[in-house]
Amino acid sequence: TWDDLKEMNRRIVRLGEKYNKPVCATCDVHFLDPEDDIYRTILLAGKKMDDGKQPPLYFRTTEEMLSEFSYLGEEKAEEVVITNTNLIADQIEKISPVFPDKCPPVIENSDQELRDICYNKAHSMYGENLPVQVSERLERELNSIISNGFAVMYIIAQKLVWKSNEDGYLVGSRGSVGSSFVATMSGITEVNPLPPHYLCPNCHHSEFITDGSYGSGFDLPDKECSECGTEYKKDGQDIPFETFLGFDGDKVPDIDLNFSGDDQPSAHLDVRDIFGEQYAFRAGTVGTVADRTAYGFVKGYERDYNKFYRDAEVDRLAMGAAGVKRNTGPVSYTHLRA
Repeated sequence: TWDDLKEMNRRIVRLGEKYNKPVCATCDVHFLDPEDDIYRTILLAGKKMDDGKQPPLYFRTTEEMLSEFSYLGEEKAEEVVITNTNLIADQIEKISPVFPDKCPPVIENSDQELRDICYNKAHSMYGENLPVQVSERLERELNSIISNGFAVMYIIAQKLVWKSNEDGYLVGSRGSVGSSFVATMSGITEVNPLPPHYLCPNCHHSEFITDGSYGSGFDLPDKECSECGTEYKKDGQDIPFETFLGFDGDKVPDIDLNFSGDDQPSAHLDVRDIFGEQYAFRAGTVGTVADRTAYGFVKGYERDYNKFYRDAEVDRLAMGAAGVKRNTGPVSYTHLRA
């Protein structure tokens, strides 16, 4: 009964006084205004959970809270509703779930490590004297990536891909990361975004096709190296770097990697080992009520409870129910995003 509940609250207040603990009066809030209860009723009905007795779970004003706890006496009601709640609130520092600035992870010497990896790979493919198409593209990308603090993102992906490859699993990349030559040279992706070209696997001689006659190096006709006679490899997809990091090269890298299902647990643990358990987390999703689902909930409520709403009212109620958190769950682990 209400009398029992009041007596229980009085006892809590007495215990707080006895043990010098601040007692705060709070309210169970599920919607903002009293008239918003219809949205919760519709949502619960859509989940077959409505019992027809919607409690007034709206956000009380200070005056309403003081009235609710008036049985404690005016002075004590003000203490638990105003004084102590502000006391607790003032002890909680203001935090934000996200940082206002870019805050990439930190791996020592990642800038130089990325540069060394890329140039070592480039020299192993294109020879000691790099073609101008290779050196200019590589330097332009590295300067953009390093100056914006993104090198660590590449190093993370590089470490994960190399580890998976060492364990005998192929890793596929997807999306616009294929337009980054640095990603190619660091082993993150096999897509080569340079213009179509021939490349000798023996003497490293190269021949670039820059007249636009071919869009992909894979379409080039077979040809032997003009220097040593070895059959050329054919590569290059002619993709501008701006596709990945924007015209100014300052977009945060979004590197999507498809790992083998057998190796995904190991990849997750590798991330934890690289940064430490306290800095590695699995992402989650928040499912919300979609517009069409909300409309269906309203029509179902209308049918099951013998209601009749005009079309405009159905749309209004659906708008109020749409976007409400429905569930939480893990992300799909078909890929990892660095």
